[in-house]
Amino acid sequence: MPSRSPCNRLGVQHRVSGIRDSPVHALAWLLLRLCSPARTHAILLRVGAHLAPIDTPDEARRAWRAVARHGTCLSRALAIAARTPTADVVIGVEPRKDAPLFAHAWIEMNGSPIDPSEVAGTVVARLHGPRSPTRAA
Repeated sequence: MPSRSPCNRLGVQHRVSGIRDSPVHALAWLLLRLCSPARTHAILLRVGAHLAPIDTPDEARRAWRAVARHGTCLSRALAIAARTPTADVVIGVEPRKDAPLFAHAWIEMNGSPIDPSEVAGTVVARLHGPRSPTRAA
């Protein structure tokens, strides 16, 4: 029987991605407590440049799911964007009359959200990846 790579077994690739992204996510969470989202993004881009890149929306969605239950939407978006050179971290807000201001962050690649259900509110900030096609816009 031919041996199978551990990454080819069911679910293992998902766990490998989670192992790689969890330390970056923890760093994002910590940095957000110490500095601005823009500064956190800049630092994480330097870290992410030394890791295997995320090149497709499918890979980005898998990485997102690997860290989905931890941290905040902003810490997750910054962590995944650190490894995704063509991604933007987008921050949207929605004022509410009967509740505090609602804010949410998500990832876009090539100007489209990796998960359209994540889009919420009016865009107030966009943190561009180093090779983001929206960078010049």
